[in-house]
Amino acid sequence: MAIGTYLALAIREKPKPTEARFLLFLGGRIVENQNNVCGSILVVKFGGSSLANGEKISNAVKAVVKELGKGSRIAVVVSAMGKTTDFLLKAVEEAVNCDKIVCSVDVDDVLAMGERTSARIFSAALKASGVRCRYFDPADPDWPIITSDVSMNADPILEICDERICKHVLPLLDEGLVVVVPGFVGKTLDGKITTMGRGGSDITAFVLARALKAKQVILVTDVDGIMTADPKLVKSARKIPQIDVSSLIGLASSSQKFLQKKALRYKEDWMDVKVINHTHCDLDMEGTVIKGSLTRNVA
Repeated sequence: MAIGTYLALAIREKPKPTEARFLLFLGGRIVENQNNVCGSILVVKFGGSSLANGEKISNAVKAVVKELGKGSRIAVVVSAMGKTTDFLLKAVEEAVNCDKIVCSVDVDDVLAMGERTSARIFSAALKASGVRCRYFDPADPDWPIITSDVSMNADPILEICDERICKHVLPLLDEGLVVVVPGFVGKTLDGKITTMGRGGSDITAFVLARALKAKQVILVTDVDGIMTADPKLVKSARKIPQIDVSSLIGLASSSQKFLQKKALRYKEDWMDVKVINHTHCDLDMEGTVIKGSLTRNVA
C-alpha cells in the first residue's frame, strides 16, 4: 500500500492536550487508534543509512505512520541522508586547500545543511502521507537545541534546551503533530549555527527525550542491533538483546560506530534506548535495548 493512502488526523475534543484522540485513515476508512488517547512520547532517530534515498525515506515514514496509529506522540530526529556530511566536509576541505584560499569558511554552517535538508524532505514526505507535522530549523526563533559556542564539537546547554523543548516542542506533540528535528545541529544564544560532532544526532535524540520525559528512544540504523563484534569482520558475531551503558562503552570504542560515546552523557537511567534495523520498516522490531546511565563522563 502506498504511503499516500495513509492519513493521520489528530482531533482535539477537550482543551486537555493529553486527551487528544487519534484517527487513522486506511484505504478509504477511518479507524480509531486502539488506545483512543494520546500515548506515551516516543523519540525516533533515523540514521543516515536509513534515509539514504527516496525509497528508504518512504519506508521510514511508513514506520512512523504505523506507530501513530497506536496513539504514540512522536518526535523524529533525522541525520543527513547517506554520506552527505562526508561529502560536504570533503568539499569544504578541497575548496580551501586546493585553491589555497585564506578565508573564514563557517564549516558548522555548511555541515548543518545535510541535516536541515533531511528534515525538510522527511517533513514533506510525512505531509504527503496526510500526517500533520512541524519541522524545526535553526533559523526558527523557537529552535529548541541551544549549545555552547564550540566549532564542530558543541555541547547542549541542558537547562535552556529543557525549557525550550517543553515550551515549543511538547505542545505540538500534545496536539497530535509529529515533530521533526534535524540532529547534530545546534545554535548558540546569539544565533550562530553549531554542530555537536560525529554522531551528534544521537545527542539531539537524548536531549529531546530527556526534556520530554520519553521513556524510549529508538535508534534506526543499518544493523539489527548491537553485535558482539563487527559482523563485517567477524562472521560469528551475534546480536546482544540487552546491554548496560557501562558495558557499552568498550564496544563503542571499537570499530562499531553505532552510537556516539559522548551522547551517552545525556541518557537518563529511566530511558530505554533500542537499536533496530531500518530494513524492517517497523519500530516494534526487536533489536538491542540499552539500559542504565553513565556514572562518569566520556570524551
